[in-house]
Amino acid sequence: MSYVIVYDRQVVKTPLGYSFLVLHGDNNVWEPLANGRERRARSWNCWALNQSEDEIRAYFQKWCEGEFQEHFRVSGRAEFVDDAGLMRWVENGLKAARTIEEFAKEHHCMRGYLWYYTDQRFYRREERHISTDDEYIAWVEAAREAKTELAKQGIDATENLCFGYDTEPLRMPRKVKPVPGDVVVRYGKSYYVGSTPSGHEACSDLKSAKIFASWEEAEVGSPLFFGRKKRTISSLANIKKAEEEKRYVIQFEWPYGRTEYVSKRVRNGWRTVSSARYAMRYDLRTAKRNLEKTAALSDKTIVTAIVELDGQGKVKEAHYE
Repeated sequence: MSYVIVYDRQVVKTPLGYSFLVLHGDNNVWEPLANGRERRARSWNCWALNQSEDEIRAYFQKWCEGEFQEHFRVSGRAEFVDDAGLMRWVENGLKAARTIEEFAKEHHCMRGYLWYYTDQRFYRREERHISTDDEYIAWVEAAREAKTELAKQGIDATENLCFGYDTEPLRMPRKVKPVPGDVVVRYGKSYYVGSTPSGHEACSDLKSAKIFASWEEAEVGSPLFFGRKKRTISSLANIKKAEEEKRYVIQFEWPYGRTEYVSKRVRNGWRTVSSARYAMRYDLRTAKRNLEKTAALSDKTIVTAIVELDGQGKVKEAHYE
């Protein structure tokens, strides 16, 4: 079975519109590497050039509502992308669109060219490196003139954009929107506490976390990495709100009368504790989703339910089956 694997997607925002660039390849085509090994072949191609957001959505919408829900696979995932996943993939790409200058700042220079097929060979024209909007506009005008000239000769040509001669996914920094108000710094599930004579300190208790007055202050006053975990700056108000919503736990009632609560998910099931105070807490939506997984993995003789905890960590009477 042959299918397309997508390795990366980048959307370029220019004065002429958006361009949708995709690094992809066929699962059955392989290419040699310098070390003598082989890997699946891949290349950058432009799936949409100089279009508005609505035009790009309409272009990919034509792919949907077909008989098969298998558009392509994203590298590292086993399942195929269906119609809903495709449109989410497009929307996320448009939200993360970057300018040519932003790519050039991270040393990812773009390359544009016009390719066509004639006399049983592929040819390229107007091949240029692009690092600014002015260079891009000049390339588009030159490519259009060359395309018109080739059309008079009965030759169909196509513009294409790529990132230099590289065929690897781009390592671009995430686009983060600073949040107003007090913030805290997280490393995984731990909060930054402060510096010590021997380094830095972090803990899982929000009450012990160091509170910064602004996003900029948090960036300057905390390390980028703590161990192997990278820094995440979050709004203190949002974290407190999320913590308040996490007041539900999953309860097991065994046939012999013992009651336990889920404390951790492991590879082949769940770990439980006898006290709800030490159980893993969820918001109601997440608890319902995990309850279905728990019920599927557990013995049918075990009664599973969602229970709410009060401020002291004790179980309330109300149950959410």
